[in-house]
Amino acid sequence: MIEKAELKRIYNFATSKKKTTVSKAQNRNDEKIEWVVISDLNSSQIEIGITRNGYWGIKSRDCLSLLDKESSLLYFIVLLEYPMENIKRSLIASLEQFVEMPRLNHVFPFFEIVKFVFDYNSSTYWIDLAFEWYDQFTFQEKQVLKESMDKLIINYSVSQKTRQKAKRELTKL
Repeated sequence: MIEKAELKRIYNFATSKKKTTVSKAQNRNDEKIEWVVISDLNSSQIEIGITRNGYWGIKSRDCLSLLDKESSLLYFIVLLEYPMENIKRSLIASLEQFVEMPRLNHVFPFFEIVKFVFDYNSSTYWIDLAFEWYDQFTFQEKQVLKESMDKLIINYSVSQKTRQKAKRELTKL
């Protein structure tokens, strides 16, 4: 997962430029969480931000979810509906003085979202969207996903087309 200390530094930077807000976190029993919105996608229907405690947060339909454990990635897979480059540009526009584009891949969980979908999701829709992000990963990042590709190949709850795509990707590695 992402290093909390790094996110706390980004939070401190962002709060010097933007106002913080308080929202109820749905995956924390509606606990009120102070966070700063870093980026909004699709005219504020989805907001991405960082909490004071160093977690990424995503707010959609007035529900804030924190990325405080691996299972919380479930709330973040909705981002797959947007091109990765658009999300990067949106985040960089807010953080350009603090995080450089190559470093953003280590700060925002692009890789973790894709791995989560490959490992735990049986929806062909989400897996196909995850492959769109996967195509933009480096060879080294793709190699880390070998085991996930093995799981997809034998996951008969996804389409044969998707399983065959996973097999083709695996042979490239």
